[in-house]
Amino acid sequence: SRRYPEYSLSGEGPSTLSDDGKVFFGVRTLAPVGTDTVVAVSASNGDPMWEYQADEVMWNFVPSSVGDGTLIFASSCGSVFRLSATGELMWRAGERVGLVFCAPTGGTLGPNGIF
Repeated sequence: SRRYPEYSLSGEGPSTLSDDGKVFFGVRTLAPVGTDTVVAVSASNGDPMWEYQADEVMWNFVPSSVGDGTLIFASSCGSVFRLSATGELMWRAGERVGLVFCAPTGGTLGPNGIF
C-alpha cells in the first residue's frame, strides 16, 4: 500500500476511479470539510501524475469518465467539471460559490451526454 502524507481525507466518503492507466481520487487540501482536490496517480506504480485544486467542495466525490481519459465530477453546490487526461480544466458548468458546503449532489452520464 502506498501512502500520500501530503494529502488528507475528510470525514465523508470520496470514491476512486481507475481509467486510462491512472487512479483518480479526491482529497482535502484547503476546504474545511469535504474534498477540494482531485489527484491522479499511475495505476502501475502509484506515482503522482497531476492534481487539480477545484475552488469548490466536492462532498462524497464520485468521478466518472466517458472512456477517453477525461474526468467528469460535480461539486456539492452543483457545478460540473471536466478535466483533460493531463489534469487541465476543459470546461466547467455552474456558478462559482467558493469553498462552502451545499447539499450533496451528483450527476449522471448517458450515451447522449450529461444529465
